[in-house]
Amino acid sequence: MNKGLLIATVAVCGVAVVLHGKTITVSIDGSGDFKTISTAAEVAGPGDVVLVSPGVYREEVRVAVGGTTNAPVVFRSATRGAAVIKGSEVWTNPWRPLAGSDGCFESAIDAGQFAGRSNPYLTTISIGSSDKSKVARPIETVNGEATFALRTL
Repeated sequence: MNKGLLIATVAVCGVAVVLHGKTITVSIDGSGDFKTISTAAEVAGPGDVVLVSPGVYREEVRVAVGGTTNAPVVFRSATRGAAVIKGSEVWTNPWRPLAGSDGCFESAIDAGQFAGRSNPYLTTISIGSSDKSKVARPIETVNGEATFALRTL
């Protein structure tokens, strides 16, 4: 009876060890295993922990393989609240005061900056995978009136 209990305990402990994954480190400066969270997400598997160094990560993260109840894939900031994922890009075009306005500014969109990829300012918002009807930007009307130029909120 005692031998059976010992064997069962070893078997359960063995499974726990197998389910424990590896720690994958991400750091923008290249000091980790990967420079982007999305690259780490491509290789992360059940039980893995993706430990992200402080910084702003401008990317879309898609987890390639999900975890399990007993071995989830965990994404964690190395410093609480210091790793931020933003899907936005840094706006580098210059701003100038909008003529005839009080405190409004405008900036031109250089379509050439999106060479080789889609222009994010022409992206649509979809409620589901088959719904492509909700235009996010650019807006063409404000309060029911047509705008003289495409604008982004």
